[in-house]
Amino acid sequence: MTGKLCVVVASLLALAGCSMPGVKPGAALPADEGILVTSLRCQSTINFVNVYASGSRSEGMFSLPPRTVRELGCSGLVVATPLKAGRYYLGGFIEHGYGRNVSMREAESLSFTITPNATTYIGEILLTDTWAGANPAGMRVLARDRSVETLQLLQARQPWVVSSHPWRVALASPAPGMLSPQALEDELKACGQACFNQWTPPLKMLCPTADACTPAAE
Repeated sequence: MTGKLCVVVASLLALAGCSMPGVKPGAALPADEGILVTSLRCQSTINFVNVYASGSRSEGMFSLPPRTVRELGCSGLVVATPLKAGRYYLGGFIEHGYGRNVSMREAESLSFTITPNATTYIGEILLTDTWAGANPAGMRVLARDRSVETLQLLQARQPWVVSSHPWRVALASPAPGMLSPQALEDELKACGQACFNQWTPPLKMLCPTADACTPAAE
């Protein structure tokens, strides 16, 4: 893992913060695309996480778009976004405001596979830098299984996603030395009820526009 403090010009920050495409009702996906479903929760000063295609390099300033295929915000909101079928990993961690860009090599981070014409749930991603970890900076990038809650939310707020593209749970694979989703769940339960509740708030959907989701139930 490599970390660096960088002075990032405003144009690069704007480039890294592009809006995420959603899944429109009735819109057909290209044959080589599927749908990524996840949420991202960060116990750190990181605000955004960049997704890279397997085999591409994440280190360095020039690893920002166009190499970055998606940028996920640490909002905790569930996102559903189209993505070309293939293997990916989480490789860039951006702290907006301070310009810190931390890169993680593919072998050190979570990786996942998108299947064409399917809705692939990779888990809720937890990013921590306060727990002891296997990498030099002590940051852990872990996947948690909240598939039941996430599917219920999708069916309520964006039902067209799963009605048109079969639901598939394929949790992101942890790097060697990192916790599996089940081991993470056991750790969270062992940390006490208050701690568990802190990491398990009710899920909400990312709805960037008024027509992006059906109205929430009162």
